[in-house]
Amino acid sequence: MPRLSHAPVQPQDLELMRRLHDMPEASGLILQFGPHKGNTLVQVAMHDPDYVRQLVVRAQRPDVRAAAGRLVEAIEAAAEQKRRTTRPSSRRPRTST
Repeated sequence: MPRLSHAPVQPQDLELMRRLHDMPEASGLILQFGPHKGNTLVQVAMHDPDYVRQLVVRAQRPDVRAAAGRLVEAIEAAAEQKRRTTRPSSRRPRTST
């Protein structure tokens, strides 16, 4: 079973973490198959979101597919929030003439 790393949390990741942990059906769902067997779906989403995207269409159990779909929506919403908050300003600084 792959061990998930516990890297320091970056401030921009806090929104994603909040969204993921607000989903009890995913944070309590422990995968019983695949390379992330034994990890919760939320743990996998934090470290391997592409795998969660695959589960939306490939998981055999409907509850896993549904939870993965909700997680993907949360991942994408957090990514959009991150883009909005880290977008550089397009305004030029004023110069005195």
